[in-house]
Amino acid sequence: MNRTTYPLIFLCFVLFTLACGDKGNESTKGGGEEVSASAKTPQAKGNSLPVIPNELMQSLVDSADYVDYLFYNMDFSMSMDNKQGIMYSIANIGEQPAEMNAACKPIGRIFYQIKGRNAAEADLYFSNGCTYLVFMKDNAPVYANSMSEVGVAFLNNQFAAIMKDYQPIE
Repeated sequence: MNRTTYPLIFLCFVLFTLACGDKGNESTKGGGEEVSASAKTPQAKGNSLPVIPNELMQSLVDSADYVDYLFYNMDFSMSMDNKQGIMYSIANIGEQPAEMNAACKPIGRIFYQIKGRNAAEADLYFSNGCTYLVFMKDNAPVYANSMSEVGVAFLNNQFAAIMKDYQPIE
């Protein structure tokens, strides 16, 4: 190696180290897109899970073409394959973190599909005091959102139309 190679290697090493150091400190400096994006997303309190990321929600809004509700202890399921029904189903996902309760049990699972593949799936909690969705990845909880008022009303209407003596959930 000649005399100019060593300073170039050293300069590249220093620049690389500085570049890597800046990436790791963006979130602690209070600047950058990551901080502003997370500031828009409500965060869960305590041991709760974070809400579904905006990017995933946008992907569902833009591309979901099928939504399937499978209920564990009921003799029916629901599916939506038209854009209006799918958008309505996505609107059931509230913006706030879920107030999860260990005593609550899921009544079913919702599958949000894009071109035949599950883009998201969520356990549906729908009983008195338990109206939220826990999104799963590899059968482990990763996000939790409260249900919107629209979502609660939607399920109450669907269940009232199907089940005799149905008592609405509040």
